[in-house]
Amino acid sequence: ILIRENDDDGRVRALRPDGARVRSTNGESECLTRWEKGLLRVETWHDDGVHVEEIFDLAPDRSLLTVTVVVDDGGSDISLERVFRPDGSDKS
Repeated sequence: ILIRENDDDGRVRALRPDGARVRSTNGESECLTRWEKGLLRVETWHDDGVHVEEIFDLAPDRSLLTVTVVVDDGGSDISLERVFRPDGSDKS
């Protein structure tokens, strides 16, 4: 699964949803992607100790993609949710 980030760098993330842990190309993190009960779950462990979990949930009618992100830096959890629409607009 390829995800193009909408940032100045135009990054592309390549996710392997087979449950295998994959080291990033820059060697600074490890990622595990899997399907679980219809959701795409992506866990990333960064070498600095930060753990990020992303949950991708596509609405049954495909009208919205909701991405929930939980960041654990070892001291506190930060959670946010972004909602994307097919027309390219998003609501954070």
